[in-house]
Amino acid sequence: MNTETEDINLFFDDPTHNRVGQSKHGTLWVLRREVDFCMQIDRQKNEPREWPGGPRALWAGAVTIMAGIDLLSKFYEGHEDTSVGGRFCRFLERFFSLDDKDSKLIYQLRNSLVHSFSLGFKVDGQDIGLRFKEHSGLITNDATLKIVDLWVLYQQFEKSVFAYRSILEDNAEVRLHFGKMFSKFGTMYLSTSQPVVTMTTTTLSSPHSQPSQILLPQTSTGAPVGHRF
Repeated sequence: MNTETEDINLFFDDPTHNRVGQSKHGTLWVLRREVDFCMQIDRQKNEPREWPGGPRALWAGAVTIMAGIDLLSKFYEGHEDTSVGGRFCRFLERFFSLDDKDSKLIYQLRNSLVHSFSLGFKVDGQDIGLRFKEHSGLITNDATLKIVDLWVLYQQFEKSVFAYRSILEDNAEVRLHFGKMFSKFGTMYLSTSQPVVTMTTTTLSSPHSQPSQILLPQTSTGAPVGHRF
């Protein structure tokens, strides 16, 4: 097995594989495990786990998916130039089959989540809301809101991983781009005697919240800040 193939296999390693005792990991492997943990995804069934004890960390999961899109867009295009938005949106158009308008909406959502921990923007005069496994499409209209469904975002991101790898294996130029980015972004070193993410023993508990909702931050008195979507 040549070095290029080894790098590709490490980067795209199955997130269900435990790498106990190893310190070098593929960045995408770590990222996808983080998303699975935050959203409590059962990969064997390809669905969210039953979660009666409280909310998933959907916000953190969404931010990590956005980082994943950014990561893969660098690898696909083979650069990390200053046009982050252009690269991010082109990846969405190519691998999520979004048009220009919807790809820009997701990019705006990415910026708002990452930089402001908020949904502080409007599209066509409508506020943005987030839901989890309640809509059939990634972006839908609901009364005065545009709704982004984070379960659909997760599914489409996972499909983009496999679609990108398929192109990578058949296209020499795309492999060249991968190699350029892998040397800088492809691996990370984590030393632990346990799996980086333990999917079966860690639990979260908040009996007053529904798993399908995202709650905005609370004040010290426990009162919600802003609205519930």
